[in-house]
Amino acid sequence: MEEGSLLTEALRYMEQKRMDASSSLDGAGGDEDQEQNVLVMSLHVLMMDDSSEEDDTNSRTAVCQEERATRVAQVGRWANAIWHGTYAQKQCLRYPWLGGGDGPVFGAACDEFGMLHLKATCGYGNSVLDEWVAVAFGMQLTVDLFVQHNVRVALQCWDKDDHAHLLLIEAANVLPAWVDDECRPDDITSSSRSDPSRERCWVVNGLVTLLPPQSPSPPPAQPQHQRLGQSHQVPVLTRSGALDILANASERLFHDQSLDTVEQLFSHEGSLLQVPRAVQDVIQERVGPFRLALQQHQNTKQQQRISISNPLTNIRHHFHKAAIVLPRALALVLQDRPDWIAPSVKSFCSHGPAYMQHVSSSSTVQKKTPKTTTTTTAATSATDTQLWDALGQVIDPHDWVVTTIDVTRTMHAMLLTGCGKVSDFPIPKPFQSVELNRTRRQLRMDHLPQFRHAFDAGMRLYAGFEWFATRQKFLKEPNASTPGMTHKEERVRVHWSTLIHQTREGTEEDREWIERTWLAGPQQKKGNGVDMEALMECPVHHAEIANSNNLSPWTHPGTSLHSQINTSIKAMQKKDSQNHHTFVMPRTDDVDGDEWLELDSVDAFDKMMQNVTQSTGDRRSVDHPN
Repeated sequence: MEEGSLLTEALRYMEQKRMDASSSLDGAGGDEDQEQNVLVMSLHVLMMDDSSEEDDTNSRTAVCQEERATRVAQVGRWANAIWHGTYAQKQCLRYPWLGGGDGPVFGAACDEFGMLHLKATCGYGNSVLDEWVAVAFGMQLTVDLFVQHNVRVALQCWDKDDHAHLLLIEAANVLPAWVDDECRPDDITSSSRSDPSRERCWVVNGLVTLLPPQSPSPPPAQPQHQRLGQSHQVPVLTRSGALDILANASERLFHDQSLDTVEQLFSHEGSLLQVPRAVQDVIQERVGPFRLALQQHQNTKQQQRISISNPLTNIRHHFHKAAIVLPRALALVLQDRPDWIAPSVKSFCSHGPAYMQHVSSSSTVQKKTPKTTTTTTAATSATDTQLWDALGQVIDPHDWVVTTIDVTRTMHAMLLTGCGKVSDFPIPKPFQSVELNRTRRQLRMDHLPQFRHAFDAGMRLYAGFEWFATRQKFLKEPNASTPGMTHKEERVRVHWSTLIHQTREGTEEDREWIERTWLAGPQQKKGNGVDMEALMECPVHHAEIANSNNLSPWTHPGTSLHSQINTSIKAMQKKDSQNHHTFVMPRTDDVDGDEWLELDSVDAFDKMMQNVTQSTGDRRSVDHPN
């Protein structure tokens, strides 16, 4: 990595921030691992107005508040329908998010400037792939919203600390020279809102769009090591100003589909926009295969040709179909709710190390002092003790079957290693039985490499699910339903009303229009042009996503995880009693081998890392554009 590179300083700062982060409950599902490595996606609707160019301060306030809120809610409903409908139903890309549940869900939010927009987060944890799949989905969404609903939007992608601009960091080595001038490392670590680079990188119509500083007399070009130490003053671009520029240019940005055309129109000197090809190429290396999988009318042969020409970006290479031994009831539950596999893996990684300490400590105590009864250890809290005692209580440990699950390779490695903290996991006592031993012996006798980890993975996933499900009993729902209100009524009259009060637009009296419209009845809702149905269908991010103990705020709104789990188990039991499901032993060609897990030497690890970083090395050879 080049000395003085923006990427170097940004990554160093991000790592320091993550090390300093305090331990807190995970916002989705309440797991105990730190809420680290979270991608924040902000989606702004580009709305044109009739204000004059001279009216710089209030140019975006001419559109009435009701229209703006209704439009944001409509776009939120469409965006989630595309993301969780069209994208989720793609046979080639049913992505298992590490966060579990629905994955990223867009909800209405109000930023620090009082601007209403849509916000989604992706907690990618140890899986960097999740982060880039979310970016790919978001970039394609900016295209599909226009194609399907004629909506023009602009997307920003940030690290959770709200200082690290993901796309700028990824394309650090090929950015235009002015970015190095104005996007200095000391600016990145600043919490000031006047950071010149803060609002200068957006995704519009699937393209990374840069907004260069407009200076009447730019400084002469200087070597990078000299430029990094200087402080060149440039007018700060506000978020409102950036969106005005994008809205005014959106006609050409959205109608000129060819990158060649757009680049020719906007990348010349003096243009308010830049869409450098080198930047597009670097980002496309990351997101291209996933965007290709999402495109509705893509030729299958083209997909195969791209995968073959660049094996490093082969989508299938990132996924793993694993054989696994589970109780029959749990196998049926996970067939119905595969989005609970990931939180079960995370739960095992979170609680597995403490459980192993508990097992080891209990064994030591029994050997040394057999007459003493010990219920807890110094490292075990009351809640942990309840988790250990609850193993096998949610789903009975019997009627074992061999089935398959679809996960990412990262998730599979996390399960088999406990994130590097649980190398060996003995069978918990509540799981032990003659039937389980017979299943284990049968797998050993088959000597099939595809099934060598099936038993161990099953015990780990089963324990993780039991802890994940049991823990929901002890979690309090931060946003209990308002008495006397249905879920949708609460969303509109409580959450949306609170959100509108946070916006910068209108007087206090104007901000009461939601309550007035709701009370006026369905006929008045339609008559005044307010689409109340859109508000009922679009969640509010802070109340229903960020601070809600619900992994599926879009597909199961207003329902706690504890309730979802109980309902799913009861439905499974009823369905299975009516139509007994038979699990057939998976064929070897239906299961992926996991030889990729084996690293028998440091040289093998170095070789693997060289293959992973090969694309980054190739980028360094790209000439830095002037």
